[in-house]
Amino acid sequence: MFDPNELKKVIELHQKSYNLFLWLNKKLKDFGRRSKEHTLFDEVHEKVSFYKGCFAWISRHFGEFPHDARPAESEIEPFAYLFTSFLTTSFIVTDKVRVSDGCPCPFCTFFYDITAFQVRNPDKKARLRAEKLKARYIEKLDREAELPSVPSNIEEWIPENPELSRDISLATYAQELIRRSKFTSQGEAILALWREIAWKDNHLDKKFKLSAKAIIHAESRILEKLTD
Repeated sequence: MFDPNELKKVIELHQKSYNLFLWLNKKLKDFGRRSKEHTLFDEVHEKVSFYKGCFAWISRHFGEFPHDARPAESEIEPFAYLFTSFLTTSFIVTDKVRVSDGCPCPFCTFFYDITAFQVRNPDKKARLRAEKLKARYIEKLDREAELPSVPSNIEEWIPENPELSRDISLATYAQELIRRSKFTSQGEAILALWREIAWKDNHLDKKFKLSAKAIIHAESRILEKLTD
């Protein structure tokens, strides 16, 4: 079950990772690809993973980030995991990626064609994967709460309780957000979950904001239904 303090911390890091993307996006567009002032990606990371390239880049440019996009130094590792998962989950580069004049690592190359970014649109496969993540969350909740009984087929129980639909999506997204801060993302399935909780009438609900309190309440309602 969720620890409120852990939730608050990871939600704050999640928001800061998005703020960093907005800041970086604007910086790169203001500089222009070949500007002599462009020194954001002048360090060579050589053959490293997307995450390691990101971690090295954040560590080097940490002092340049605005306050609302800067984690505590002790939180750079989970922040870097969230930032990389956010990028690879939510965006694709629509043009052919070209190696930059500086670092050829996957992370730095990802930003070379920043103007060619496009928001992903989760397909049927991603939505099906999101349903499996929901079932996995319910199973985990059952184990941790040590419930006396649990539905024999959770994947059928979920659609049979439509009043809990948003609660389950929200709690599952939160569970995966914690996981993303420690290891890796489940790809576009996470974006499918995000659309279920943060979109309204096929558009982003600008009033929506992740809240630890709302997540805790959602989990409580799920538990109550499971113990009926």
